Amino acid sequence: TGEVFDYHSRSLPVTVDRTNKKIFDRIATGTIDFEPLESLVDSLRDQGTTPVLALGPIDRSVLVASGVDLAPYDDLVAEIEAWADERDLPVNDAFSDTWSPDDFHDRTHLDLAGSKRWSAQVGTWLAELCEAGTLPDACAPAP
Repeated sequence: TGEVFDYHSRSLPVTVDRTNKKIFDRIATGTIDFEPLESLVDSLRDQGTTPVLALGPIDRSVLVASGVDLAPYDDLVAEIEAWADERDLPVNDAFSDTWSPDDFHDRTHLDLAGSKRWSAQVGTWLAELCEAGTLPDACAPAP
């Protein structure tokens, strides 16, 4: 089904996550290539689909308490948003928000409750885009 049953439960309470600190520190040294994303957006638009971009949340409070420097990631989000703005691509940024550690199975994956919360947030955002006429062929016609 594509579902990870383990995400139905929260992880053990963690206030510091040294393993993810090592991972985030290593990833922060990488570079970003927008070409694959641009290709996907162009392909979707060529097929008549109106794409949107949703950036998922992370457990910022535990990561920061673990010593992770999120500034490079926040800079990347700003870069993504600028890139998307140039292409009239709506972005929902949950990444930059601080979510409760209770919403996560681990630092980067939402548990069931967190998934429901984010799904509701994205659904509300999409409804707002529809009401604004931003998603021309993606919204059900008004009754």
